[in-house]
Amino acid sequence: LTEMLVPVSLFVGIGVIEVLLPWLARVERSRSPRWNGRLRSLVMAGTVVYIAMALIAACAPVDVPLTTQDRIAMTWVGQSTPSTSRFLIITGNPGWATDRAAEWFPALTGRMSVATVQGSEWLPTGQFSQYVTQYNDLQACADQSTACIDNWEKETRKSFDYIYVSKTTPIFASYGGGVDSPHHFAIEFALKSDPHYTLVFENSATAIFRRQ
Repeated sequence: LTEMLVPVSLFVGIGVIEVLLPWLARVERSRSPRWNGRLRSLVMAGTVVYIAMALIAACAPVDVPLTTQDRIAMTWVGQSTPSTSRFLIITGNPGWATDRAAEWFPALTGRMSVATVQGSEWLPTGQFSQYVTQYNDLQACADQSTACIDNWEKETRKSFDYIYVSKTTPIFASYGGGVDSPHHFAIEFALKSDPHYTLVFENSATAIFRRQ
């Protein structure tokens, strides 16, 4: 995304100079002075709104890396679990595109994350939208009981061996990440008290449970 800012900005500039300004000049010549004044006001207001929205988007942190503790947890997964292990990643993030843990987990661990959306964009027959729906439904389990996970498995028919639960939540989740804030989801405590799951790893960023 960051690499696209320069070419996109140049493209917008060309569009303004070569298309928008000539069009406005033609409109001004074809309308009365009263309409010209209104048109200028509308264009100025639209420009201000556009610049304000662009500044908000530019200030949003996009390239936010994984925390050190997340990387430690994923290193443990890669070294201490069978290579065929299947994981659920529960971060509580409402947007799959900004879920850093779910996106990086398969690459850094060599293990499958059964609900990660990234990579499904190219699948045929509408599978991408199915992945998005399944991801959203799984993250909705963050503040519920383990029954939510059981229902998710039945509906999706996706089995798993471990659950990776985040202990942080992005403050600006809707804007692409942001500063992580410590947060304990209800599912963490539900899994700790459920005899069907065993806590096998824990640090300040995550708790990992093995399914019995």
